[in-house]
Amino acid sequence: MKKKEIFKIIIIPIIIGLSSIGIGAIFNDWLIGGCSLALAFIGAYFMILGKWYGYIFEIVYAILYTYIKFINGLYAPVFFSLCVFIPFEIYGIIGWKKKEKNKTVITRSLSIKNFIILTVSVIAGSFLVGYLLSLIPYQNLSYLDSASQIANSAAILLCAMRYREAWFLWLCFNCLDLAIWSMNINNSANAIMMLIITMMYFISNIFGLMNWIKLENKNKGIP
Repeated sequence: MKKKEIFKIIIIPIIIGLSSIGIGAIFNDWLIGGCSLALAFIGAYFMILGKWYGYIFEIVYAILYTYIKFINGLYAPVFFSLCVFIPFEIYGIIGWKKKEKNKTVITRSLSIKNFIILTVSVIAGSFLVGYLLSLIPYQNLSYLDSASQIANSAAILLCAMRYREAWFLWLCFNCLDLAIWSMNINNSANAIMMLIITMMYFISNIFGLMNWIKLENKNKGIP
């Protein structure tokens, strides 16, 4: 392995992991918060690069994320993590492995028609699930929670199918999650850590979108 590859594949993830756990320790939440942050950003980093093994980190992160959402009375993520996120991420591992070039996934983009259909579906699904969640006792922020999880679910599916529009949806998801955790900042011990995760995810997703556009242009014409 070349020095450049060692730095990119090994050194940077180690730095991300140690920095994340350090941030968690600052907020006295290094075990759940710090480890969640490390898993989230190592996984996101590898997915930005188009590496299939980023999904492994994301699956473990999804388990911790589900736990945090559950203890804060946000039940939509619990359902979506178990029934949507983890299955889609397993599908992503398989799909990415089949569509690689030089050990990097071959990315693509939606047509305008399909992008419009996706947008309408996400909005409609958010309202429907939000209404259903509002019927559950003690459910907090039903419609925001619903929109966040629908956007995230659609993004995970698109990413597994190698569509760059996943990063647009993840940016929307980040904005919704920022609103949710800001509203819960006085009611949850994990709120500050989750705000940090979300803000850093927002920045990384911008880089993800930019790099996937670059990868798509590089592999133009490959199905």
